[in-house]
Amino acid sequence: MSELVVVFADEDARRAVQAMIKRGVGRCLSPFDARYLRHTGRDARVAQQPVEFLRESAALHATSRYLVLWDHQGSGRERQAPRDVEADVCRMLVGAGIAEANVEAIAFVPELEAVYGAAWDRVHSVLSELGKPADSVPFDGALPKESLDAARKRHGIKRLDPRLHEQLGERLPLGKLKSEPDSPLHRISQALQTWFPKATEQ
Repeated sequence: MSELVVVFADEDARRAVQAMIKRGVGRCLSPFDARYLRHTGRDARVAQQPVEFLRESAALHATSRYLVLWDHQGSGRERQAPRDVEADVCRMLVGAGIAEANVEAIAFVPELEAVYGAAWDRVHSVLSELGKPADSVPFDGALPKESLDAARKRHGIKRLDPRLHEQLGERLPLGKLKSEPDSPLHRISQALQTWFPKATEQ
């Protein structure tokens, strides 16, 4: 049984966020045992049937902590406010026997790539290192995936794939990425620091 279970809707998010979480261990988090799960049903199933997936994965335990993450775009619940969907996903897990304090459900709005906008200058620096130097392209918060795809093309990177997201998760400045209190990464960080606070040195 893992202390933390993180549910993702796709491999891009799993690779990026897992890399960021691992960077926090030892810096602002105490070590913990984690299980990172990718739902094959993608955003819609994560936002609509998270409990069934956790049961199928033998990952539903009363004492574990849960982070459930998905893109609001493509969730099938776009007509609802993201926070309302998040609250509903939390209620599903609580109804399955998980304490409310042990659940955090977070939608990336409109999708994962939106979090990179807070460090867009550094995104271009990383892409320059991985590909070739080039002028930057503007970031469009309404079309974040398209913005990242345009940037990787500008820098001569062949494809936008999970490994690229992992490299961004490993290299982008976490302070910038979670600087806004309402940002998904700030909320993820706050939940993890509540559950696994770094021990105070004596």
